[in-house]
Amino acid sequence: MSGEEDYAFPAPIGKRHVHLFRHEEVLTLPEHLGKPVGWVDYKHDIRPELVQAIHAFHALGLLDPHHTVKIGTTHIPFREAFLAAIPEPSTLIGPMGGALAIVVEIHGTKTDGSKGAVRASLTMEHREANRRRGTTAERFLTAAASATGVIMILPKRVPRKGVLAPEELPPEHLLPELEARGVKFQIEDLAAEVGPSERTST
Repeated sequence: MSGEEDYAFPAPIGKRHVHLFRHEEVLTLPEHLGKPVGWVDYKHDIRPELVQAIHAFHALGLLDPHHTVKIGTTHIPFREAFLAAIPEPSTLIGPMGGALAIVVEIHGTKTDGSKGAVRASLTMEHREANRRRGTTAERFLTAAASATGVIMILPKRVPRKGVLAPEELPPEHLLPELEARGVKFQIEDLAAEVGPSERTST
């Protein structure tokens, strides 16, 4: 785990310590956005106790996929047992507290040649997602985005046939459909960065 930094998320979440994660957007954005992309990263906030456990298990070699443990009469990779021991939020008794925030920051050059930066974000409390659909905010937002993609396929409002990355969907069609399902981004201008720190991040 690397690329650590403190990041200020929208309320009610506030500042959190985030880490670099492997995620598909890092690979698909440069390929499918249709505009030059200099840098993409994906960062996630996880509990400090879990970070410490991951570092400790990694240092001991326990997260190597070839390191197995015996459970009953079967040998399985320790990392699979470790991941299986982490409870799925939907299995918890009662609505889960807290909130989920998704933030995308874009730093780059505008059409007039000037530097610019924009932040798009959305925040949802888990209790609100549970009230609406009996699930967590992460699952609610994932399902809403998936349903929107399917709805756009039927009237042929997608650019081509085949497998599409989300950034290939026309925003003029995508955003109204998302808003109809209770998913609305807050857009704000940021101070533009200058120099080698310029990047597109998610």
